[in-house]
Amino acid sequence: MVKSAIDIRIAEHAGFCFGVRRAIRLAQEALKKSKKEKICSIGPIIHNPQEVERFSRMGLEVVGEVDEISKGRVVLIPSHGISPQRQLDLEIKNIELIDTTCPYVKKAQEAAARLSKEGYQVVVVGQKEHPEVKALVEFAGGEGSIVVKDATEATGVPILSEKLGIIAQTTQSKANLNNAISALLERGFSEIKIENTICSDALNRQVAAKNLAEDSDIMLIIGGKESANTRRLFDICKRIKLDTYHIET
Repeated sequence: MVKSAIDIRIAEHAGFCFGVRRAIRLAQEALKKSKKEKICSIGPIIHNPQEVERFSRMGLEVVGEVDEISKGRVVLIPSHGISPQRQLDLEIKNIELIDTTCPYVKKAQEAAARLSKEGYQVVVVGQKEHPEVKALVEFAGGEGSIVVKDATEATGVPILSEKLGIIAQTTQSKANLNNAISALLERGFSEIKIENTICSDALNRQVAAKNLAEDSDIMLIIGGKESANTRRLFDICKRIKLDTYHIET
């Protein structure tokens, strides 16, 4: 029997992104240094169950609500950030905060707040139920802001203002953002201001995955099933290569 060789190639920029690596480093440092009560994070610090489990074994507790956290504890803000109100609620409880929010997410939060302050109704292109997007909505003023996942939603969503400020979830693809922007432009609003808040690290991974998919027979996308970044890579490759699989372990 003749066995044919299998050519296995790893995409350029594979592995955890800059923001996740930073969050992991800060969490590890906090766990090593802290001699206080058990450290906790407000939600999973990153969307990778294997790393979350590893941190759990190291002593990091994941809690869902601020009410679950007692005064004086050390709390990690996750890499995808939290809303301003949630952070204020934590600060009121005299809690030591270690902020692992990705700098790219911080940039998006600042853009959302700035656009809202300048009088724009903010449109976030992203996944409505993702924690990062929920926080961006709060930074943009809450109920007045709008989330659209794609151009189709951007075409039909009711918008009250003639001044729109557009930002994106940091893991969005450039194509999806541009299509949504085009759909909004076609609606003839008097003023639109666009802030490019897509993470360049995520964009590099998307380009590398696309290039590899175009020259491969099968694509395996390895990462957390709840990771927006990983799901975006899967979607991009699936459109190019039908034999694309998202696996976690």
